[in-house]
Formats: sequence, C-alpha cells, structure tokens
Amino acid sequence: MRLFSRGALNRWAVLLAVFWCLAVLSFAIAHETPVGTIEGRVTAADTGRAIPGTLVSLVPAKSPVPENEIKRVQTDEEGRFRFDAVPAGDYKIEACSRIHSYSPAKIALREGELKHLDLALTPGPYYFNLYNPQHTFLSREKPQVVLDGFTPGDYAVVDVYRVNTDKVFAGRAGFIYQLLMNPWGEIAVKDPAKEPAIEACKSLEVKITARDNEGVYHQQVELGRQQPGIYVVIVSTAGMQRTSWFAVGDVGLVTKESGGGFAGLRGGTRER
Repeated sequence: MRLFSRGALNRWAVLLAVFWCLAVLSFAIAHETPVGTIEGRVTAADTGRAIPGTLVSLVPAKSPVPENEIKRVQTDEEGRFRFDAVPAGDYKIEACSRIHSYSPAKIALREGELKHLDLALTPGPYYFNLYNPQHTFLSREKPQVVLDGFTPGDYAVVDVYRVNTDKVFAGRAGFIYQLLMNPWGEIAVKDPAKEPAIEACKSLEVKITARDNEGVYHQQVELGRQQPGIYVVIVSTAGMQRTSWFAVGDVGLVTKESGGGFAGLRGGTRER
C-alpha cells in the first residue's frame, strides 16, 4: 500500500527546501552587520582650495583599536573621499596632508546612512628655505637659486651682493667665512649695507607663482649673468631671511669626496 504518490513526495521536498531557504535567509538577515557610507571633501581652511592626496583615516571610537579596523583613503584631484560599507557605530575622522591637518572629530554613523563631511584643514607653521643647485658658474652661465617654502604674501626680495676680496684679505671679511662654511643658508645678516666685504649689485622683487594647492612653493629664480667673482644672495620674505653664495669664473673645478675626506681636485679652463 502506497501512502504517498511520487508527485506528492516531490511537492513535500520542494516545500521543505523553500522553508529551509527562508530560515537560512532570516538567520542571515538577523545577523547581518548594519552598514552606512561616509563621503566628503577636504579643503585648506586658509585658502578654501581642495587638497588632493590628503590621507583621511576613519578610526573606531574605542580603545585599543586593531590596525585592521582602521580605514584609510586618499583624496582625489578634487579633494573628495569615500568610505563604503562602513559598519554603523561611532568613529573618529582624521586627515593630514603635507602642510595641513585636521584635529580628530567624533562622528556617529547609522544603518543605511550616507553621511557627508566637509573637512577644512588647518595650515601648519610657515617655513622658508633657500636652495642653491650649484655654487660655481661660468661667466656665460646664469646663476640660479631655488625658493622653497610655505609663507604668506606673494613676493620675495632677492638681493645680490658682490664680495670685495681685497677687504676679505685685509681682514674685514665679516660674515663671509661663516657663510661659506654653512650649506643651509641660515646666516642672518641684519644690515647688509654695513657689511664691509660686500657691495650691492642687484635687487629683484620676485612674485611667488609656483604654489601647489596647499600654498607650498618650489620656485627657481634666475639671477642673470654676472662678472667673475664671488657673490652673496640674501632672500627675504614674510619676515624670514635666508642667505647663500655662488662664484662666477672661467676656470672649472671638479672635486670628489670619499667618505668624509677629500679625494681629488682637477682644474681646467673651459672653452667658450
């Protein structure tokens, strides 16, 4: 005697499979992590300009925080960022770039929420450096220096002085020896006009134009051809001053260093 036909058994099998799938789906939904999305834009508080390449970090608001739970992204060319599938909860948002930074701020993300953040980063301290790609030039070459910094204002004053070697040899070198031994240009010259061994020969007001989105600049300044001699360059901007030097002549010298010692010297006149 057959209690169930083959068709009835198949229908029961299908119903059991459906019930099983519904049970598994209900369990998965009940245990699914609620998530949301965080997006935003990073700008400089002092200029309002977007800052590409800013590192934005999303840190769970607990302690300690495992490294694998910290989410990090970099902003695009428009300063935008986005965190997808972020578990709902409390977080700290942080951001930093080359010069600007954002103090950590607490945020709360709800399930299914799309949270938009506008992060205005605060500028760091101002700085200014004067770099000299090379210190010796031929008389047919145009000496150059590089202004590197993050300063307010749009101009820098570049003053070029020629060293009076007669006065140097007569014992009136002033700061010259100190300058020649200092490669970083951090020699302060309060009143160049009172320095006996230098004579003013050129002054330029240079507009700072090579700024990036943060306001940092790395700008080359050409000083023009000079007569043979030794020269001092004093650059001032935003109340900061840096000093360097260069020499002009028709004899080229090549030096090499091995470790910390002097290895060799070769001299010669270059043909024009």
